[in-house]
Amino acid sequence: MALHTFLQIVDGLSQGSALFLVALGLSLTLGVMRLVNISNGAFYMLGAYVSTLAVSQLNISVWQMVLAISFGGVVAGMVGAAVEAAFIQ
Repeated sequence: MALHTFLQIVDGLSQGSALFLVALGLSLTLGVMRLVNISNGAFYMLGAYVSTLAVSQLNISVWQMVLAISFGGVVAGMVGAAVEAAFIQ
């Protein structure tokens, strides 16, 4: 019973932190650029998709999984920077 409760707490914290990061991105975009840019969710989804694709297609260890997740964040950041440079500025 205690393990189940612990897993629920960890799951809730991980989902809450992911939502917090998306909300933080929206808040920073509005505060800094004075522009409502709601494409952050699409970039978050792109990074998650790239990370999931990398992890599912490769037979990798835990450290390589951390690198794959980081790679997804880098890809999403690069696409976001390209979109910002091409369409917003």
